[in-house]
Amino acid sequence: MRIGINALGLKPASCGGMEIYFRNLIKALCETDKENENEYYVFLNDKEIKETIQQNIGLRVKIIYISQFYTYFTGAFFILFTRPSVFIKLLINKFSRVLSIGNIYEVDIDMSGVYGKIVNLDSYKMDVIHFPFTIIDPSFLNIKTPIVLTIPDIQQEYYPEFFNKSELNMRKKLYKPSAERADIILTISETTKKTLIEKYGIKPEKIIVSYPGCSRDFKKIEDQKTLSAVKEKYALPDEFIFYPASTWLHKNHIKLLAAISILKKKYDFEKKLVLTGIPMNNHSRIIDTIKRLNLEKQVIFLHFIPFSDIPVIYNLAAIMVFPSLFEGFGIPLLEAMNAGLPITCSDRTSIPEIVGDAGIYFNPDIPEDIAEKIFLLWHSNDMKKELIRKGFERAALSKWKETAEKTLSAYNHATNLVR
Repeated sequence: MRIGINALGLKPASCGGMEIYFRNLIKALCETDKENENEYYVFLNDKEIKETIQQNIGLRVKIIYISQFYTYFTGAFFILFTRPSVFIKLLINKFSRVLSIGNIYEVDIDMSGVYGKIVNLDSYKMDVIHFPFTIIDPSFLNIKTPIVLTIPDIQQEYYPEFFNKSELNMRKKLYKPSAERADIILTISETTKKTLIEKYGIKPEKIIVSYPGCSRDFKKIEDQKTLSAVKEKYALPDEFIFYPASTWLHKNHIKLLAAISILKKKYDFEKKLVLTGIPMNNHSRIIDTIKRLNLEKQVIFLHFIPFSDIPVIYNLAAIMVFPSLFEGFGIPLLEAMNAGLPITCSDRTSIPEIVGDAGIYFNPDIPEDIAEKIFLLWHSNDMKKELIRKGFERAALSKWKETAEKTLSAYNHATNLVR
């Protein structure tokens, strides 16, 4: 079977957990699919992603690399000839940013279909094509080749206020048609499966739930030299609360900061909170809140850090807090359980499905409840030990080998449906 995997448009550190999903899935497919005669064609246009994938591929994986220059060049001509007025506005914005003026025009540009102008996946005579990032490029919605689509979540159907106008319009235009066109949908939790049935009317038999696994790097680290080096590198305290999450609105940093302020005032609790993650649409508000609540000395913001250091930081932390309002899965939860880090977390969406009885839950809308659960977990060594034990048991249920096997099953199922 000839399998195409479309990762055009993927950039490093651009889509959080789904980038981790993609990288590990390719590796797991190579390790799992050893005896079959499948061939994989992975379509990329980012050099860094390409180099990372090349480290883990077998002989039956071919990377179809299209340079970013060619992508931008083709995309620019696409806009120029389809929407010339938009092209002029984008050009003016570009020059205004060079002059440090900022964007002069607010441009709502829909780039859907651009990648279909760059490469015709159907010309590679694929038996099935996998789109791993929620949408199918509109250029491929009408092709006859079977399509497998991974959908992590449809958050905008529940929290439209978390998205700007342009992003919300794109999601409304592409998410449901993509789900309807796909022959098989892979979701990363039962929660997402239920939302697809509820909001889009997708038939349950069309959806396969396939939990992501966790990198083997996330484990209990005993090497004191490694731990000390990372601790010194980031000037980390002896004990701290850890929250790894890009600063999206749904990650709920504001309520967490309010909880940290309550802990400080009510309990005289001033342990450090360490935050990691890429600055996103709520970042400036988070920084302002830290200043307003006088938490500058209590909150350590590391932003984006190298992947190799992340498992070590999990091991250095005392507890992890996870106040997110919406998750299709929540990969940091799995990483924490694998690393032996006790968790207190939100009781929303897929989080209880993933954590089970290996966490202490709170209402993420109530800072007082978040503060209380942090305080409770921090001061109970017996509770920590029990959650760590249960966490290891829960983590054992999610393995990349099983993810790869279910993905292969989805490919076979999709091709059989079309025959």
